[in-house]
Amino acid sequence: MKNKILISNKIYPYYYGLSLDLMFWAAISTIFLTIVKKFSVSQINSLTSISIVTCVIGYPLVLKIIKKIGNINSIKFGNVSLLLASILITFFKNYHGVLIGFIFYQYAFLFKSIDNVILRNNLKYLGKEELFFKYQTKGTLIYSILTLIISLLSGMIFNINNYLPMYISILICVLNCILMNFIKEAPIDNNNKLGEKENKFKAITKSILLILLFSLIVYSLIDCGQMNSKLFLQDNMSKFINEKKVVLYLSFIIFVSRIFRVLFNIIFNKIYEYIKRKLSLIINLCLILSFSLILFGNLFQKNITGIITMSIGFIIYLSIRDLVDNYFRTILLDNCDPKTHDDVAVYYYLARKIGDFILSGIISIITFKLPLKYAFIFLLILSVLAIPFALKVNNIANKGSEN
Repeated sequence: MKNKILISNKIYPYYYGLSLDLMFWAAISTIFLTIVKKFSVSQINSLTSISIVTCVIGYPLVLKIIKKIGNINSIKFGNVSLLLASILITFFKNYHGVLIGFIFYQYAFLFKSIDNVILRNNLKYLGKEELFFKYQTKGTLIYSILTLIISLLSGMIFNINNYLPMYISILICVLNCILMNFIKEAPIDNNNKLGEKENKFKAITKSILLILLFSLIVYSLIDCGQMNSKLFLQDNMSKFINEKKVVLYLSFIIFVSRIFRVLFNIIFNKIYEYIKRKLSLIINLCLILSFSLILFGNLFQKNITGIITMSIGFIIYLSIRDLVDNYFRTILLDNCDPKTHDDVAVYYYLARKIGDFILSGIISIITFKLPLKYAFIFLLILSVLAIPFALKVNNIANKGSEN
């Protein structure tokens, strides 16, 4: 068994990097949905909101299924669901058909949210729990390198054939369905497993609840900010640049952001031990800076200076995105009972989706009547109000790492 776990741990970062999201999707999502599917900003945000509602409603059943079929089968089910999502989003032409694809997409990652628990169990089995953050970061580094290459090619591939990037995404999902069969999990002592009701009660301590709440705010700010800043950039550029050049320029901006994502994955892996005591506050301040730059850049209409300023704000999202995810996963598992890891992993993913739902819904309402800049003013205010939570989570994280 030990040899299988060692092999699984070596494969894990590559599996995690390839299955962290739909390849090409992050690079072309807004362009694909606006140009190919002809959806409005409000429709795009509602796709996220509605699909998340179904995910929240169905999570108790998902949690029961995970406990019934086990962690390994859960990630297999998740990867197959992701494959189905990519097919549905690609080939359905109407709003409701794409919405079904979005629902499969959300459920896929709800089942897959358990993969970091498998890694944690395997490292604990080998007596190397302290390497969790490094393994997670290696996986996100692989993902960021792949998406860097994709962002360089996505604009050209999209202009050759609007559907070609999604065809490649489907093929990568097929590869993930093959690769997941090599992931194994160390044996768990079932006698130490709590009952379902007791497990839920034990999992949600005050510290865990506060971390989940802060992660809900931060991750939804990043997700909504990233999605809508691309739309904001696209809209501003379309005022003085033709459509084909907008696609290429936006792809270049995303490519540059991916370079910074790779660099910051490497940098944060090196300096994590030195900054982790103040990391929640650092993340919060980065978000405030990002929203401020995007709003400031919007003041320069039909001007390359404004596009560059807004692009810097967008790049900040990508630079800290993987750090945020790996950081929250680490401090959550550090501060909860090992018997409740499965529950907390699902709650973490669910918290992110609830945050996305709330913010996407609010932004949909704002953008239904008002320009997109008002949505970013709201996001900036929310990021400022999150500072007290950041300070409290810093204290919890520091106590957890000492334990």
